[in-house]
Amino acid sequence: MAGEEDAGNWVVREVRTYHSDDHEWTARSAPADDLTPRIRFLLKGTVYTGDPNDGAQFKSAAFNPPVSLPTFSRQDDLRPTSSEAVGHEDELADYYRRVTELTQPRQPEYNYWLRLSLESPSRSLEIGFPWWDRLAEMSEFITWLRRAPAGAGFLDQDQGWMIRAFRTEGRLHFLDCDPDDDDRERSNISAGRPDFLHRLERAEHDARLVIAGLRARLGMDPWS
Repeated sequence: MAGEEDAGNWVVREVRTYHSDDHEWTARSAPADDLTPRIRFLLKGTVYTGDPNDGAQFKSAAFNPPVSLPTFSRQDDLRPTSSEAVGHEDELADYYRRVTELTQPRQPEYNYWLRLSLESPSRSLEIGFPWWDRLAEMSEFITWLRRAPAGAGFLDQDQGWMIRAFRTEGRLHFLDCDPDDDDRERSNISAGRPDFLHRLERAEHDARLVIAGLRARLGMDPWS
């Protein structure tokens, strides 16, 4: 569950979590030991410059001018991972500089979103966290992943989305479901904890490295 507060130009979301004794679902978790945490930068080919309350402007090309994307190599053109962006901070900063110039004096925070995902190529699945837009909003979950003792659970939810996690002795279990559709399960998987945490360390390290580079070049940090 979440509340929001205005912090200058950026909206910061307070994520609240709690432990749950309901973990029977972990017995059904499918193993996905290649499960990889990724922190992605969300880019756009166009940027909205109009009134956020004007539907006509929202649909008009005049208020959605194109913006040149970075050219560095990445698997998903609009969602580069932090690891893919390392070493390309100049290009990424140029992109965000253009976005900021187009949206001045209005700077809607959705132009600077991050997105956490848990991805398993072997199972062709991705668990998304659509309500977490900054590192600060991911931090409680990341801390839980690293520090939670065996037998501890995690839960957070918002409109159309709920994530449960549970730690057993050597594994982490993840249940992604829709609370607005009778808790319909999208995926229920588990991964070996040591290797998962190693990949998590890399993703977070790279994200912080890229953000530090962007902050130095742009003089702002809506990502942390």
